Amino acid sequence: MHSDRVNLIAAATQLMADTGEQAVQQVLELGGAAPAAMALLHARPGLSLDELRRPLALSQPGGVRLVDRLEARAWVERRQGDGRRLALYLTPAGRQLVQQTLTQRGNALDALVRPLSEAEQTELVRLLEKILVAHVVEAGDRERVCRLCSRNQCVSCPLAAAAGTALERDRRLSELDLELRLDEGDASQQELTRLLADAERAGDQPAAAKAQARLGAVAMARGDYDEVINRLEEARPYLSPISDALAVATLARAYTVSGKADEAVGLLQDALIEIDERAPANAIVWVRFAVYLSYALTDGGRYAEARNILRQAVWRSKGVQDFYTRARVHWAAGRLAMFERELRSAGHHFGRVIRLLEQSEDDRLLGRAYLSQAAVSTMAGRPDEARPDLRRAETLLGSHPDKNDLCWLRIEQARQAIASGAADPAIAFARKAVDLLGDSDAAARGAAHDTLGRALAAQGNIDGADAAFAEAVAVLRAQSEWYDAAEAAQAWSEALAGGGRTAEAERAREIAGQLTAEAEAASQRTPQPSVARHGAGI
Repeated sequence: MHSDRVNLIAAATQLMADTGEQAVQQVLELGGAAPAAMALLHARPGLSLDELRRPLALSQPGGVRLVDRLEARAWVERRQGDGRRLALYLTPAGRQLVQQTLTQRGNALDALVRPLSEAEQTELVRLLEKILVAHVVEAGDRERVCRLCSRNQCVSCPLAAAAGTALERDRRLSELDLELRLDEGDASQQELTRLLADAERAGDQPAAAKAQARLGAVAMARGDYDEVINRLEEARPYLSPISDALAVATLARAYTVSGKADEAVGLLQDALIEIDERAPANAIVWVRFAVYLSYALTDGGRYAEARNILRQAVWRSKGVQDFYTRARVHWAAGRLAMFERELRSAGHHFGRVIRLLEQSEDDRLLGRAYLSQAAVSTMAGRPDEARPDLRRAETLLGSHPDKNDLCWLRIEQARQAIASGAADPAIAFARKAVDLLGDSDAAARGAAHDTLGRALAAQGNIDGADAAFAEAVAVLRAQSEWYDAAEAAQAWSEALAGGGRTAEAERAREIAGQLTAEAEAASQRTPQPSVARHGAGI
C-alpha cells in the first residue's frame, strides 16, 4: 500500500477515534474503563462484579474500585442478586447519562460522514463490515471493539453473523487469554496447549502464533525465559508491534534478562521502524516501544542512547492525553535516573507515574510504581519513607503476584531492612528472593545473593556472607554484569575485613578491581552503583 494511502487511513481512523472519545468525555467526564462499564450495564443490567470486570480485563480489586467510583457518583447501585451474589444496575441518573453519551457519540460520528452521499455512506458501511469481519473477528476481539456500541440499535452486527471453525478457535483463544491474565488456573493453560496443536494441524498460523504468544507470557510469569524465547521466536513472523505489542515486548524482556541485550535492542529498533512505516500517526504505540527500547539500552549501560530515544518519546507524546503513555515516559526517565544515581530526578518521575496510574484500575502497574519509588527512597538513604511504599506495593501486587514482581519486592524489602538496621528481617526477605528465583534469571539471582550477603554481614554472620557474596559475584560475572559484580565484590571485601579476615578481604578487593577493569574494557562509561535490573516497567 502506498504511504500516502496509509497516512490517509491512519489519519481518518484517528479522527474517528478522537471524535468518539471526545463526545463521550463531554458527557461522562470519566476516562479509563468507566464508559465501557456503564455501556455494558446499560445493555446487560444485573451483571455481577466478575461478569462486568472480565470483558474489561480488570482484576478483582480494580473492578471493585471502578464500581466504587461509579457508585460514589450515584450512577451505579449494588442490589442483592441470587443467593449471596450482588448484582450491578445503573441508577436512573446512570441510564440517562449512558443514553446521553451514546446519543452524543452517535451524533458526532454521524457528522463525520455527512459530507458523503447516501450511496457513498452505504458503500462505506459495506467496506467497514468487510474490514471488521476480516480482522476483528479473526482476532476474537468483538467484546472489546463493541464495548461502546448502542446494542439495542445493532440489529445486524457483522461480527455476530460471522462464523466458522477459525472464528470459534479465535474466540476461545481470546477467552483463554483473558482467563490466564486473570490467573484462573492450569486448566486454561492446558486447553491453550490443545488449541495450539489444533491450529497447527489446521495450518492456521495466525491462531498458532497467538497461542504461542500467550503461552510465552505464561512462561514469562514463571521465569522460564528459554521457553519464552523459543515460543515467541517461532511466532515472531506473525506478530506485529502494532497489534501484538505485549508479545513483542515480552520477547524483548526475555532477551534482556537472558543476557541477550543486543537481540532486545535490535528487536525493538525493528519494531519502531515497522510502526513508522505502517502506522506513522500512532504516537501511543511508537512511544510505548521507544520506552521499551530505552529500558533495553539502559540495561546495557548505553545511557546516552537511552536519553536520546527518551527525548524523541517526549516529543512524540506531546498532545497525547492517554495517561498510560505519559506514565510510560516518566517511568523510563525515572528508571534511567536511578541507574545514573540522579535520585531526586528519579523520585520526581516515579511520583508522576503514581499520580497518573491512580487514575486507572491497574493494581499491578500501580504496585510496581510504588515499588520503584520505595527503591529510590532506600537508595537515597531514606528507608523510613520506603516502608509505607513497600506495604502499598505488596497490597497492590495481590495474593498471586507475578514471580518477577515478587522477587523484586522481596529484594527491595531486604534492602530497606538493611538500611534500617534490621538484619534479621532483611535476611528472611533475601532468602525468600533466592528461593523464588531458583536457577532462573541470573541477573536477579545475583542481586538476591548480593543482598543476602549484605544482610548476613550486617548480622555479623561473616561465614554466611562470604558464601552469599561468592555466589553473587560468580553469577553476575558469568552474565557479564561487570559493574554489579564489582559492587558485590567490594561489599564482600568490606564484610570480610569487618570480620577480621584481612587476607581474604584483600583477595575480594583484587577481584573487585579485576571486574572493574573488565567493565571498563567492555565499555567507556563510568562505573555506576548496582541497581536491581529485574524490575519491570509499564
